[in-house]
Amino acid sequence: MQHRYYERHHWLHHRMKDKPELDDERNIGLVCQKCHNSGIPNSHESRCRFYRRQLERYPDMDAWLAGLPLKVKQHFG
Repeated sequence: MQHRYYERHHWLHHRMKDKPELDDERNIGLVCQKCHNSGIPNSHESRCRFYRRQLERYPDMDAWLAGLPLKVKQHFG
């Protein structure tokens, strides 16, 4: 039996010490350790897929993203 260990991953924007709002549940998901280490969750395709799932869960997702104090806004649609 193979055991999987899951880790928290900041999907849309990586964690920054001076931006605690990026630790919001709208930006965090669990991934297995193997996938996390592979870098796959950081691909644009994976991030867009995560964003679409979060849109279903959080009606205010776009407003939350727009309100982030970041100089460069990324698009996931």
